[in-house]
Amino acid sequence: MSLLISSLLSLIIGTVLGLNQSRIKRLLAYSTISHLGFILLALSINSVESTQAFIFYIMQYSISNINAFIIIISIGYSLYIYTNKEYKLLLDKNNSPIQLINQLKGYFFINPTLAISLIIVIYSFVGIPPLTGFFGKQMVLSSALDKGYVFLALVA
Repeated sequence: MSLLISSLLSLIIGTVLGLNQSRIKRLLAYSTISHLGFILLALSINSVESTQAFIFYIMQYSISNINAFIIIISIGYSLYIYTNKEYKLLLDKNNSPIQLINQLKGYFFINPTLAISLIIVIYSFVGIPPLTGFFGKQMVLSSALDKGYVFLALVA
């Protein structure tokens, strides 16, 4: 029961607080909290289908997360020569060349391959159908509906 409550709170907190973030790291942190809600939901169901969904979700999320960070680091190094006003005003600008979501604006015209790669990874996080993130979420939600957790499936 406590895993179900933790799953519900993780899904709500990660989604709601992530909506107004302007920094990339914070947005990915709240996204991780929301994804943890799906993982806890799969763990709390305790069936064969949910165990398979848990393993698949962990694998696809780990690969997507590593891919997202590699792409963001690559974008940061390629943007090192293109600085803007918002970046110059940051107090911690020595930490990373790219920190704000606004810095990604117009990046498609600089390097379309990295921009499209980042879009695909973010769509996988969201769960857009042809990508692996959709299938992980579908497996978790299907096992939740099989056990009768309709409210949690609707929240997720």
